[in-house]
Amino acid sequence: MISIFPTYKCNHNCEFCYLHDKHYPKVLDLRILEKRLEEITQHYEIEKFNTYGGEITLLDEDYLIQLNSILNRYNVKNYVSSNLYNIEKLNLFTNAYISSSINEERADYKYVIETLKNNKHKFERLCVLSMITPSILNKDAYTVLKSYNDLGIDWISFIKYYPSINTGDVYHIQQ
Repeated sequence: MISIFPTYKCNHNCEFCYLHDKHYPKVLDLRILEKRLEEITQHYEIEKFNTYGGEITLLDEDYLIQLNSILNRYNVKNYVSSNLYNIEKLNLFTNAYISSSINEERADYKYVIETLKNNKHKFERLCVLSMITPSILNKDAYTVLKSYNDLGIDWISFIKYYPSINTGDVYHIQQ
Protein backbone atom coordinates (compact mmCIF):
# COMPACT_ATOMS: atom_id res chain seq x y z
CA MET A 1 0.00 0.00 0.00
CA ILE A 2 1.28 3.44 -0.92
CA SER A 3 0.01 6.48 0.96
CA ILE A 4 0.09 9.69 -1.04
CA PHE A 5 -0.18 12.96 0.80
CA PRO A 6 -0.36 15.74 -1.82
CA THR A 7 -1.11 18.62 0.58
CA TYR A 8 -1.30 19.72 4.19
CA LYS A 9 -3.79 22.44 3.29
CA CYS A 10 -7.14 22.10 4.98
CA ASN A 11 -10.20 24.29 5.35
CA HIS A 12 -11.20 22.78 8.72
CA ASN A 13 -9.79 22.67 12.20
CA CYS A 14 -11.00 19.32 13.56
CA GLU A 15 -9.86 18.70 17.10
CA PHE A 16 -8.86 15.12 16.29
CA CYS A 17 -6.69 16.15 13.34
CA TYR A 18 -3.20 14.75 12.85
CA LEU A 19 -1.93 17.60 10.67
CA HIS A 20 0.97 19.70 11.88
CA ASP A 21 0.55 22.73 9.63
CA LYS A 22 -2.71 23.11 7.73
CA HIS A 23 -1.39 26.19 5.98
CA TYR A 24 1.82 24.65 4.62
CA PRO A 25 1.89 26.08 1.08
CA LYS A 26 3.78 23.37 -0.80
CA VAL A 27 2.16 20.48 -2.62
CA LEU A 28 3.64 17.17 -3.65
CA ASP A 29 5.71 17.48 -6.82
CA LEU A 30 4.06 15.03 -9.21
CA ARG A 31 7.30 14.44 -11.12
CA ILE A 32 8.85 13.19 -7.89
CA LEU A 33 5.79 11.02 -7.24
CA GLU A 34 6.13 9.46 -10.70
CA LYS A 35 9.81 8.77 -10.13
CA ARG A 36 9.25 7.22 -6.70
CA LEU A 37 6.44 5.02 -7.97
CA GLU A 38 8.67 3.77 -10.78
CA GLU A 39 11.41 2.97 -8.25
CA ILE A 40 9.00 1.19 -5.93
CA THR A 41 7.50 -0.98 -8.67
CA GLN A 42 10.95 -2.26 -9.55
CA HIS A 43 11.06 -4.00 -6.16
CA TYR A 44 7.47 -4.26 -4.93
CA GLU A 45 3.99 -4.89 -6.21
CA ILE A 46 1.63 -2.04 -5.33
CA GLU A 47 -1.82 -3.23 -4.26
CA LYS A 48 -3.46 0.00 -3.18
CA PHE A 49 -3.09 3.78 -3.05
CA ASN A 50 -4.39 5.89 -0.18
CA THR A 51 -4.61 9.48 -1.32
CA TYR A 52 -5.37 12.02 1.38
CA GLY A 53 -4.01 15.05 3.14
CA GLY A 54 -5.17 17.97 4.23
CA GLU A 55 -8.08 18.55 1.93
CA ILE A 56 -7.38 17.30 -1.56
CA THR A 57 -10.17 19.33 -3.20
CA LEU A 58 -8.37 22.56 -2.28
CA LEU A 59 -5.83 21.71 -4.98
CA ASP A 60 -6.05 22.98 -8.55
CA GLU A 61 -8.15 20.98 -10.96
CA ASP A 62 -5.23 20.50 -13.38
CA TYR A 63 -3.10 19.11 -10.56
CA LEU A 64 -5.84 16.63 -9.60
CA ILE A 65 -6.28 15.51 -13.21
CA GLN A 66 -2.56 14.91 -13.51
CA LEU A 67 -2.45 13.07 -10.17
CA ASN A 68 -5.35 10.86 -11.25
CA SER A 69 -3.60 10.11 -14.54
CA ILE A 70 -0.44 9.00 -12.73
CA LEU A 71 -2.34 6.75 -10.34
CA ASN A 72 -4.43 5.19 -13.10
CA ARG A 73 -1.24 3.90 -14.77
CA TYR A 74 -1.20 1.28 -12.06
CA ASN A 75 -3.93 -1.30 -11.98
CA VAL A 76 -4.65 -0.93 -8.26
CA LYS A 77 -7.39 0.45 -6.06
CA ASN A 78 -7.14 4.13 -5.20
CA TYR A 79 -8.83 5.40 -2.05
CA VAL A 80 -9.24 9.19 -2.06
CA SER A 81 -10.18 10.83 1.24
CA SER A 82 -11.83 14.23 1.37
CA ASN A 83 -13.85 16.38 3.76
CA LEU A 84 -16.17 16.96 0.77
CA TYR A 85 -15.32 20.66 0.58
CA ASN A 86 -15.66 20.64 -3.22
CA ILE A 87 -17.39 17.40 -4.11
CA GLU A 88 -17.36 18.18 -7.84
CA LYS A 89 -13.57 17.99 -7.91
CA LEU A 90 -13.76 14.44 -6.59
CA ASN A 91 -15.31 13.45 -9.90
CA LEU A 92 -11.88 14.05 -11.44
CA PHE A 93 -10.73 10.81 -9.82
CA THR A 94 -11.76 7.94 -12.03
CA ASN A 95 -11.65 4.38 -10.73
CA ALA A 96 -11.36 5.68 -7.19
CA TYR A 97 -13.10 4.93 -3.93
CA ILE A 98 -14.16 8.27 -2.45
CA SER A 99 -14.21 8.48 1.32
CA SER A 100 -14.85 11.00 4.05
CA SER A 101 -14.77 11.08 7.81
CA ILE A 102 -18.15 11.47 9.43
CA ASN A 103 -17.26 11.83 13.08
CA GLU A 104 -19.84 13.81 15.04
CA GLU A 105 -16.96 15.85 16.46
CA ARG A 106 -16.60 17.58 13.10
CA ALA A 107 -18.09 21.07 13.04
CA ASP A 108 -19.67 20.32 9.64
CA TYR A 109 -20.96 16.85 10.56
CA LYS A 110 -24.54 17.50 9.37
CA TYR A 111 -23.26 18.96 6.09
CA VAL A 112 -21.14 15.84 5.47
CA ILE A 113 -24.06 13.50 6.17
CA GLU A 114 -26.35 15.41 3.79
CA THR A 115 -23.62 15.64 1.14
CA LEU A 116 -23.01 11.89 1.29
CA LYS A 117 -26.74 11.13 1.07
CA ASN A 118 -27.37 13.57 -1.77
CA ASN A 119 -24.33 12.65 -3.87
CA LYS A 120 -24.11 8.87 -3.54
CA HIS A 121 -25.26 8.50 -7.14
CA LYS A 122 -22.27 10.56 -8.41
CA PHE A 123 -19.69 8.03 -7.32
CA GLU A 124 -19.15 4.44 -8.26
CA ARG A 125 -17.88 3.68 -4.78
CA LEU A 126 -18.46 5.77 -1.65
CA CYS A 127 -16.81 4.97 1.66
CA VAL A 128 -16.51 6.33 5.17
CA LEU A 129 -13.51 6.63 7.46
CA SER A 130 -14.21 7.18 11.12
CA MET A 131 -11.74 8.04 13.79
CA ILE A 132 -12.57 6.21 16.99
CA THR A 133 -13.61 9.25 19.00
CA PRO A 134 -16.17 9.71 21.84
CA SER A 135 -19.10 9.92 19.41
CA ILE A 136 -18.37 6.30 18.51
CA LEU A 137 -17.04 5.07 21.84
CA ASN A 138 -20.09 6.25 23.75
CA LYS A 139 -22.61 4.38 21.58
CA ASP A 140 -23.30 0.71 21.19
CA ALA A 141 -21.86 -0.91 18.05
CA TYR A 142 -25.30 -1.61 16.51
CA THR A 143 -26.31 2.07 16.65
CA VAL A 144 -23.03 3.17 15.10
CA LEU A 145 -23.12 0.61 12.30
CA LYS A 146 -26.81 1.21 11.56
CA SER A 147 -26.21 4.94 11.12
CA TYR A 148 -23.51 4.17 8.54
CA ASN A 149 -25.65 1.55 6.85
CA ASP A 150 -28.47 4.07 6.49
CA LEU A 151 -26.13 6.21 4.35
CA GLY A 152 -25.88 3.43 1.76
CA ILE A 153 -22.09 3.49 1.69
CA ASP A 154 -19.98 0.72 0.16
CA TRP A 155 -17.60 0.22 3.09
CA ILE A 156 -16.45 1.75 6.33
CA SER A 157 -13.07 1.86 7.97
CA PHE A 158 -12.44 2.69 11.60
CA ILE A 159 -9.14 4.40 12.34
CA LYS A 160 -7.49 4.31 15.72
CA TYR A 161 -7.30 7.82 17.06
CA TYR A 162 -4.01 9.13 18.30
CA PRO A 163 -3.23 12.43 20.06
CA SER A 164 -4.20 15.53 18.18
CA ILE A 165 -1.37 17.88 17.34
CA ASN A 166 -3.54 20.82 18.34
CA THR A 167 -5.36 19.66 21.46
CA GLY A 168 -3.30 16.79 22.82
CA ASP A 169 -6.56 14.88 23.42
CA VAL A 170 -6.37 11.11 23.34
CA TYR A 171 -9.41 8.86 22.90
CA HIS A 172 -8.63 5.33 23.97
CA ILE A 173 -10.38 2.43 22.31
CA GLN A 174 -10.30 0.35 25.48
CA GLN A 175 -12.27 2.33 28.04
